[in-house]
Amino acid sequence: MQSKFTQKKTWQVLRLMPLLMLFCFLGSGAKAQIITISTETDPTYNGLNTFGAVNSAITFVINNTNGFPVTLKGVDCYFNPAAIGSTSTVPTLWYSTSSLGGAPTIAGPTWTSLATGPSVSFPSAGYYNVLNGLTYVIPASTQVRFALQGSSGLSYSGGGTGVPAISSFTSNGVTLLNGPQLAGGLTIGYAGAFPSPTFNPRHFTGRITVDVSSAPCSGTPNPGNTLASVPTVCPLTNFNLSLQNSTSGSGVFYQWQSSASATGPWANFGTNSSTQTLQQAAATYYRATVTCGANTGTSTPIQVLLTPPSGCYCIPPATDCTDNDMITRVIFSSLNNASTCGTGPPAGY
Repeated sequence: MQSKFTQKKTWQVLRLMPLLMLFCFLGSGAKAQIITISTETDPTYNGLNTFGAVNSAITFVINNTNGFPVTLKGVDCYFNPAAIGSTSTVPTLWYSTSSLGGAPTIAGPTWTSLATGPSVSFPSAGYYNVLNGLTYVIPASTQVRFALQGSSGLSYSGGGTGVPAISSFTSNGVTLLNGPQLAGGLTIGYAGAFPSPTFNPRHFTGRITVDVSSAPCSGTPNPGNTLASVPTVCPLTNFNLSLQNSTSGSGVFYQWQSSASATGPWANFGTNSSTQTLQQAAATYYRATVTCGANTGTSTPIQVLLTPPSGCYCIPPATDCTDNDMITRVIFSSLNNASTCGTGPPAGY
């Protein structure tokens, strides 16, 4: 038998359960969608360049191409203590919405200090978190230039230590622009002594963490025209459909439709996506209905024609004589021609 004390505690917990369930329900609708964009995906980023164990900086741009704002949450940086000549530094992150390219002077009023973190220790070469818990909001369709400052030096790539192969990294509508990338016709990536680094193009070597959770959609969607990747297509050949205008926010539903006539009737097909990849056996009209809550907008239909057989002869795919798909003998009635596999063009025919 439970004691009165135990029974009382159990009753108190039961009384609290509806409130706890409410908190869980409210929290479930506010889940963040966190992404990380990293230069680690390109092994040519070696982080061997540095200005030494002195107050220095490296610049880069974050471009938010989404129709909703995103939030910068954290920044990591690659450090090589052997190259820098130190094993710790105090990081500061600056930002500018006007000095997007060219040689910067990292100071007000053009530049604003966003955050200064505690001293970062880097006993060995690698990627280290330098700033976390940031809440900087990058508006929809906006570019912002950042400068990472290290009080006792930092590492970056480019210059005499090799030029990275990639200078643009994109995920979920957010792009990290580096090195020789341009903004307003001017180079983005500068590194060197703070506050006026002069070496370029230089490549920020690190990671950015971004919250790309979108706000709920609102209003009536306006998808505009239906777009096709080709005006005419051969049977059993893939082509793509898309929409002229994007619809921002969460909770958007797409229903694709096809018809033999521009006026219908329309048949549903495809997946809940703003794009579709498909094939067709006859000339067909396509459109999409885009729904936000109780509001629905319909795209202007487009017709994709069927290419006649005379325009659908196959192009031999062979490029050498090693795939067992070459033709080395042709027999037709009294014709009997044999040949060795040649180099073409086209090879093997």
